[in-house]
This record gives sequence, structure tokens and C-alpha cells, in this order.
Amino acid sequence: MLGRGSRLKADGGSLVDRERRDSSAERPSPTKVQHWNRLIDIALTARILRKDNMPIGNAMSLYRVASILSASLLASVSLVVPATQASASTLVVSSTSVVYPGPSPVTAAIHLASPSTNYSSVYVSPQYLNGTLDGNAVSLFAYCVDILNYSGPGTFEVVSLLDYLGGNTVKYNQLAVLIAASGGPFGMTGDATTQAAVWEAIYDNSPYNAASGNFWIDNVNNDPTLIGDANASLAQAVSNAGKTGGNFNLFVAKNSEKQDMLFWTTSAVPEPATWAMMLLGFGAIGCQMRRVRKTGSALAARKVMRPAFQA
Repeated sequence: MLGRGSRLKADGGSLVDRERRDSSAERPSPTKVQHWNRLIDIALTARILRKDNMPIGNAMSLYRVASILSASLLASVSLVVPATQASASTLVVSSTSVVYPGPSPVTAAIHLASPSTNYSSVYVSPQYLNGTLDGNAVSLFAYCVDILNYSGPGTFEVVSLLDYLGGNTVKYNQLAVLIAASGGPFGMTGDATTQAAVWEAIYDNSPYNAASGNFWIDNVNNDPTLIGDANASLAQAVSNAGKTGGNFNLFVAKNSEKQDMLFWTTSAVPEPATWAMMLLGFGAIGCQMRRVRKTGSALAARKVMRPAFQA
């Protein structure tokens, strides 16, 4: 959804929908780190095959080591969203858009008992936030955690989700598991389920039920299992709280006059075990290259000493 901005008439009259039409907001571009593996492999293989007439067996050994190392590099730097400075303090959003605006979007009526709030038709969808994070261009996939304000452009303070929740580690662990398991993008109904579950987790307490309590949903369109699926996701999150989701960095972009939005990254700084793997990989490559050089030199020496008729 999009809060009041999604009071959103799902008829296209909301602030968010106007932003979507007017700004032609970009979709998040895929991260480039997925190409590192191929580039490292090609570069190392080319070097191997041209140096000292290196035997193919040795070349393939080094190739395999390079592949393992490049895989560890990918694991250490891959991001869920293309935000290289996710821990930055300021997000300037130039435009927002609904991820799944139609032609048959998931919409619903949502309600809060306290403070008393009722919306008859809102998008149950994550959003794209386009702008800059500490000066770096980003396009973030994010879930709404605030239905009391409009969604739209503005300057946001970026804080950790734990701080946003006032240090509530129980709720934080539940949301971490939810995002780790269902953080999308997974398609219109899958992401609608996660958005509904996020709202319920933010505004209610366990045991969760998206059909009743301080927050509830009804009059759902285009996803008849939305409420049941959201409840199932939350039950799993409660059951596994604290057991998974630890490699996610969860942030909230907050603004007192706009909807607060939840986004996340994986750990940008490699853990000690990852550093150890990388160092072992570098060491293995060094040893392999040293052994390969010796083998190549020995073969060259034997070839020089052969009689002329032994071509």
C-alpha cells in the first residue's frame, strides 16, 4: 500500500500513482557483481594458456581454484538491493511507484483501531523508491511500515529497524525472519502477502491475525488467500525468530510527513569466516601458480635437451 497516498484510490488517483505515471520511475537494475565470476575465470584461464605452454591439466586446476575464490567474493559483496551505502543517514527520494499497479492489482480495505484509521481501498504492494542514498543513485525495493502518511518524494532519515522499533528485539527478530523468507520480489500475490504481514507485525503483537486486532484487513480483491497466507508467514516468523535472518541489515527510511519504508541489504562487510576463505583462496592460487611455473620450466628444459629428430 501507500498509506493515505494510497487512500489511495486504487483508481489511479493517488499521489503514488501520479508519481508512477509522471516520473517513469526506473526499476532496480541487476547488480553487476554476478559477472565477476565469469571475468575472473576468463582472465585467469587466458593467462594460464598463453604462459610457458602450460599443460591443460594445470590450467584447469588453477581455473577451479579461481572459480572457488570468485564465488566467495560474490558471497561477500552481493546486495539484495543496489544500494552500496545502505548504512548512510540520508535518503533523498525523487519518486515512488507501486511495484504491482495493475491491470488487476491486489487491493484491500485496511483498518487501525488505535489511532482510528480506515481506508476503503489501498494497494497491497511494495514500492520502488528512486533517488540518492548519501549522494549515490539508488532504486530501492521497499515495504511500507507506516499507513498514517502519504507515500511520496522527500528527504528521509535512514535508521536501523531495531532503532525504529525502539529496541524491541522480539519484533525485530520476527521481521528479520519474515524478510529473509519472503522479502521479495516474488510476484504480485507473494509480495502482497509480505506487505500485509509487515503491517500486521508493525501494528499488532503475537499471536498475529491479519483479520482482527489493532490492525486488520478485509475486502481483499485479486488475492483470496491474502489474509491466510499473511498469517501463515507470521506464524513461521514467530516460530523461527532469532534462528535465521542474521545476515540481513534491515533499515527504515523515515520522514514525519511521508510513509516510513523498510528496505534491507545483506552484510556488506565480509564476516571473519569469509575473509578466511578468501585468504585461503588467494594462497591456493599462489601455490598453484608457483607449481605451474616450475612444471612449465621443467618441460621447457627437457624440450631443449631433446635430439633434433625428437620434435
